[in-house]
Amino acid sequence: MDREEIERVRDAHPIEEVAGRYVHLRRSGRRYLGLCPFHEDHDPSLVIFPESGRWWCFGACNAGGDVFDFVMQAEGISFPEAVRRLGGGHLSPPRATPPPPIKGEKDVEQRVLSDAHYALLTTAVAVYYAALLANPKALAYASSRGLDGDTVRDFRLGFAAGRLKRYLAFRGWSDELAADMGLIDSRGREWYRGRLVVPEVWGDPARAIYLVGRTIPGVRGAFGPKYLTLAGAPKPLYGQERVQGSSQVFIVEGPIDYLLLWQWGYPAVATLGNRIKREHVEFLQGFPRVYLVPHRDDAGRQMWRECKAAFGDRLRTVLVPEEMKDVGDLAEKAVAPARVFARLVDEAR
Repeated sequence: MDREEIERVRDAHPIEEVAGRYVHLRRSGRRYLGLCPFHEDHDPSLVIFPESGRWWCFGACNAGGDVFDFVMQAEGISFPEAVRRLGGGHLSPPRATPPPPIKGEKDVEQRVLSDAHYALLTTAVAVYYAALLANPKALAYASSRGLDGDTVRDFRLGFAAGRLKRYLAFRGWSDELAADMGLIDSRGREWYRGRLVVPEVWGDPARAIYLVGRTIPGVRGAFGPKYLTLAGAPKPLYGQERVQGSSQVFIVEGPIDYLLLWQWGYPAVATLGNRIKREHVEFLQGFPRVYLVPHRDDAGRQMWRECKAAFGDRLRTVLVPEEMKDVGDLAEKAVAPARVFARLVDEAR
């Protein structure tokens, strides 16, 4: 069985279609969620990532893989047999399972957090910030992405060193509250461990309202996809409070792009995804000039179409060079990236 045949079978069988034979899936943005069929599951632990063709169980399995791994686990067979069955269409009959009682994203978006929740998140940000300053490898990664010391300090970037649960116990915080927010997973492990943590902090006095974690190459402990979000809190528009009073705003998808633009002097917001939500549009309608810096991929083009429909002639599009995907790529690959980006803004159409 040669590599070309394996890749042909893989390309012909999208992971979401194969997994959907074994478990009911519900679309959530670019992902699919479902109850993991490999252990007793009452919450949606199984996440399918169609773009990468991968799956991951964030519950008891704490494991994942590609479409062949899924079939091997579901059917109890070897890798060669999984390839043969997929290629020949000889999988077990679909399992007619009813839709599970999955908690929807709208339920989270409408959730009202208590003062205790906000205090817990703010405490976590302080712990992560101190851990970042004490970790040379994590600081080196932030620097390699073009982030300077002022940005680390002003945005309270952090590193999840795996000590949050111990610190919370020392301070008297309950595991239940941390688990309710998503800071601790179902197995009692720190959700963001091994990741660079980008918080969103609003208000005076400042309090954290959300966290995003990004994997750091070469740092052990992280699991799952490149970015992890916070399951127990409504996802905000990053930068919404910071851009108040500005005459223009720059829209990006990811937190690293967002941080870089602020560092270069541009009032930016991050959608934390490739969709512009209704509440985002309502907030951004108040800006005379709206710049979109889309990713150079299909999702970025879709986001451009949505923004064009929402903002019309007020929209300007800033395109990074074709050989790059986003602002983060620009910061890593270009000489004097802030100067290059300024030129791109001038050329925005």
